[in-house]
Amino acid sequence: MIGHSLSVIAVDYARHTKPFINDKSSLNRHCYLVRLQIKGKCRVSIRGKEYDLGPGDMVFSIPNQGYVLDIGGVDQPIDSADYYLICDGPWIKQWWEESSLPDVANIELDEGLLFIWRKLIMEKRNVHENNSEMLETLLKLFFLSLGRLLKDSKAISPRSRTYISYQIKTYIERHATKPLTLPHIAAHHNVSVSTASQLFKQSFGQTIMSYVLEVRLSIATQRIMIGGMKLEDIAEYAGFQSYPYFCRTFRTRYGVSPSQFRGHDPYNRS
Repeated sequence: MIGHSLSVIAVDYARHTKPFINDKSSLNRHCYLVRLQIKGKCRVSIRGKEYDLGPGDMVFSIPNQGYVLDIGGVDQPIDSADYYLICDGPWIKQWWEESSLPDVANIELDEGLLFIWRKLIMEKRNVHENNSEMLETLLKLFFLSLGRLLKDSKAISPRSRTYISYQIKTYIERHATKPLTLPHIAAHHNVSVSTASQLFKQSFGQTIMSYVLEVRLSIATQRIMIGGMKLEDIAEYAGFQSYPYFCRTFRTRYGVSPSQFRGHDPYNRS
């Protein structure tokens, strides 16, 4: 890693309940800025062009581009929240140039990206340790994850039927350990049960509930290999409502019972 090839100038979460105008033109003269609106509305000006933003809208501003944030309201209460990141470095410049970014893009509010963002905030606030390498690594991970997110959002239009399938898939992966039913999943994505089932089957070649079981079994096998938990507790941890059902499903999928799988663990971590 090239020392000091990336630099975090400022990174934080901001919430505004009163009118606010911030002209970062002077700071932005030498830095790159990324800002994600997660709640409420605001207006930004970039190179003299104005954009009205809502949740999911992300701003990209390069050095010497000019950036003004305006959060205001006359007829309605103000409640605006966002994450922002101001950074610099040769690696950032190269990533930015290769990504061909617009001034504003709407993205899915991805929990993975927000987790990295929050980790960057915590590390930036940590002034008692020499954590420059940690910050550089997190910053690079942030932009690589953001690049993948932007690529996926371009490949799948939010208006397409395929987009709904991928939304359902992501939702299952995030909530597989919780009680899930087909009607609940369909309602969450504002489609009928038949539409959700049909779209998912067309995109991934399997039913929604079979994928729920697949994710839960993957979680269970990983937990078994780690060790330290009873099989009954692992079944509950992975989202199975019944231990006997977990055992039957596990045997059907892997050809052995959970206890046999644990006994064959080459690392003997039971």
